[in-house]
Amino acid sequence: MRFARMLGVALAVMGSIFLIAAGSRALAAGTQTVKIGLLASLSGYVASYGIDERDGALLAIDEINKSNVIPGVKLEPIILDDKGDPTATVEAAQQVIDQGAIAILGPTTTAGTAALASIATARQIPDVSFGLLPVAAHAQPPAYAYSLSIQPNDEALGDLNVALAQKNAKSIAIIYDSNAYGQSISDNLKQDAAAKGVRVVASEAFKSTSTDMTPQLTAIRKANPDAIIDIGGGTTPALIARQMYELGMHQPLVISAVSFGIGDTKFAQIAGPNALSNVRHTAFAEEVWNTLPKSDPRYAKLHAMIPAFRKAYGRDPSGYGAAAAYDAAWVLADAIKRAGSLDPKKIQAALDETRYQGTLCLARFSPGNHSACHADSLVTSKIVNGKLVYGN
Repeated sequence: MRFARMLGVALAVMGSIFLIAAGSRALAAGTQTVKIGLLASLSGYVASYGIDERDGALLAIDEINKSNVIPGVKLEPIILDDKGDPTATVEAAQQVIDQGAIAILGPTTTAGTAALASIATARQIPDVSFGLLPVAAHAQPPAYAYSLSIQPNDEALGDLNVALAQKNAKSIAIIYDSNAYGQSISDNLKQDAAAKGVRVVASEAFKSTSTDMTPQLTAIRKANPDAIIDIGGGTTPALIARQMYELGMHQPLVISAVSFGIGDTKFAQIAGPNALSNVRHTAFAEEVWNTLPKSDPRYAKLHAMIPAFRKAYGRDPSGYGAAAAYDAAWVLADAIKRAGSLDPKKIQAALDETRYQGTLCLARFSPGNHSACHADSLVTSKIVNGKLVYGN
């Protein structure tokens, strides 16, 4: 009898262990908490992006959990600061994976996204980043690395098209951050310009932390382009606009899609009112949500998400980052639900079949394309009375 009781207890314990193990890989009855990493630049030169991304992702996760979007599963984010630094990104990713995360949202920067791509693929943990995923033309993306941003070639083409629409421009100058993002978009811009027969008369680089771009702008002024395209985040686009005006340069300044992250109010304050009339921005829909046409498929989603963000945090998002992270969380939840499993391999396979209408774009992934947004997701915008509005 005693042996039988002991055997019964042992079998019960083994059964419990089996259920726990099975529950870690399959969606089971009841509620289970599942860890995911949430990496964003909460400090450093792009903290304005990262804070919005963290808050956008948390808003989505709260909605996902309350609505039981993944039946029986509650997502629990492990939030870490990637500091806008790829080394810190890799360390943070290793930390959340070691803590049992089955997937990762973030990081913020292109350099961080590139660094994390190899880790995610080696550890077979899906990562849906907020930064650009730099992949060479016609190359296969890293298997477990995805981006809720735009393909570099699509962003470059959108920027170029906006520049060429200004006063029938025939020549351009490029001023770009020397980081991975700036270099990637700059290289694609030059290829696109050559294909369209547009002359690139100057190409000047600056550092992410630069505050004085007058040497680069002086060289560009001498080249006398019809339009100037800026590629770089933080406060540098606004400083470039201001310093252009101070140098007597009145060419259209096109701010590239992912560069505008500090928000229109802060941009207008830094640039100054005199510099704003020549500024155009290749924007994501979130940045002009309240002037977006009702016919746009993102209109309803944005008119639900932005007020919810405002209610939760007492402010509007300052750039595209909140929407990128919000969509990334929903895309991941959608993939887990469709996979019917918490197995990272099955989640990865489901991500490869993603087609999800988000606030930024119709997110589309395939085995050969892991960047969600494309050129058709961009709109042209300008600053009117200190506010970014839809249209040229």
